[in-house]
Order: sequence, then structure tokens, then C-alpha cells
Amino acid sequence: MMEETEALKISEVLKVLADPTRIRILSAISNDELCVCEIASALEQSQSLVSHQLRPLRHLGLVKLRKNGRNMYYSLNNAGVSRILKECKKMI
Repeated sequence: MMEETEALKISEVLKVLADPTRIRILSAISNDELCVCEIASALEQSQSLVSHQLRPLRHLGLVKLRKNGRNMYYSLNNAGVSRILKECKKMI
């Protein structure tokens, strides 16, 4: 049986993944490292909204950040995130 702390952590991750914009962001960066402006353009959203949505993904360690001058580039932190997206896509 799963420990309560593990269940709480998984629940927290699933809550963050329950947002369609965050799912689209993860999909956008699943193959390439992108800066916020590139993600915003791909999603046809404002950079402010994208930055706001990236915060919880970064907080949980689902995405990683690399700074290059004034630009911040995001990518998936591990292959597990990509696998979760693929498995969920199979279920629809």
C-alpha cells in the first residue's frame, strides 16, 4: 500500500496537471527547449500567462529552467512527464 506522503505528492502533481494550459505547455516543450516567448507564441497566449503557468510546473520539478542572458529556456525535467502525457493521450 502507498504511504500517505506519497499519495499526497502524487495528488499535488495531478492537480497541477489538471490545467489544460499547463498540459499544452508540457506538450510544447516535450521535444525542444523553448523560451517563454516561443511557448507563448505556440500557445497563442501572453508571455505573462505562460510564465504564471510555468511556476507550479517548475515548483514541482516537472520542468527545468536554463537562463541565457535575459532569456529563460524551459524543458521537461525527466522522461516521466512525457510518458504521462503519452499514456493520457492513449486514454482519450
